[in-house]
Amino acid sequence: MKLNKKKKGFTLIELMAVIAIVAILAAVLVPTVSGYINRSKKSAIVTQARTVVNAVESYNATSENPLIETLTDSGELPISTTLVSALPSIVGTDILDLNAISKLGNMTLAEAKAINFDSDAIKNLKIYPDGVFARYKELRVAAHTELVGEEGSEQAKYPVTNIK
Repeated sequence: MKLNKKKKGFTLIELMAVIAIVAILAAVLVPTVSGYINRSKKSAIVTQARTVVNAVESYNATSENPLIETLTDSGELPISTTLVSALPSIVGTDILDLNAISKLGNMTLAEAKAINFDSDAIKNLKIYPDGVFARYKELRVAAHTELVGEEGSEQAKYPVTNIK
């Protein structure tokens, strides 16, 4: 007397079909997810720039001594003045935490101010792969090319080709 044993498991064709479906889904989702990641990095930079501008405005409104004394004769911020060099008295205090500017890199005051007023700032922002600020619109092109590659500079570790 023969006993019919049912074989349990999946056939090779079924397994290959599942792997093909998973591969197709991955091919579609990876670019989408990486786009969301880049957008969130840019959004973090915009938020940090707006935080800095608001902190400076709040400090200047309540302090007897204005925070930024590096204005030109016309009252404008020089393009080459970086946030770190212009804000030493409030960075690291309760007004502006060092983490609040961690992704701003060598952003200038003029760029932070422009980002603060631009509703499409995320589209006009360029970042490095690690999420650090690279440049904003065309304000940064001349100043950025001078900074990249200098020995010992903060920007020397970020080659221009890695800008997204």
